[in-house]
Amino acid sequence: IVLGAVLLLANGWRFSGKPNAATTLAAGATSGFLNGLSGMAGPPIAFYYLAGRDTAAQVRANLTTYFVFVDLLAIAVFASRDLIGWSTGVHGLVLAPAVILGGLIGERLFPLASEAFYRRLALGLLVGVAIGSLML
Repeated sequence: IVLGAVLLLANGWRFSGKPNAATTLAAGATSGFLNGLSGMAGPPIAFYYLAGRDTAAQVRANLTTYFVFVDLLAIAVFASRDLIGWSTGVHGLVLAPAVILGGLIGERLFPLASEAFYRRLALGLLVGVAIGSLML
């Protein structure tokens, strides 16, 4: 599914309509379904935003906001079901500096990227996700 979406976007397909409540709800529901099924909430939302006419800055801001809320909700749900132990917290603390560093580097490099480069990079990351999920 992800590779098919990447092929559509790579060939220049864009959603010609304006985003509305129905399309946003469909993208969110698909993301939620895939998150529950496979833990991969990102591809439907990335496809939704990349298929639109928004600028790279708008896409980046929307995706960042979306994933902050999805991750916070996931942590709350996991914690409420006692699925997060001390080892998970320790792993999170050990990995936090790498996440912060990656965010800072991305923040510095983002203004240097063209719209076309950003979209190509995003599509490349989606291909990586798709191939990685097939290998699991």
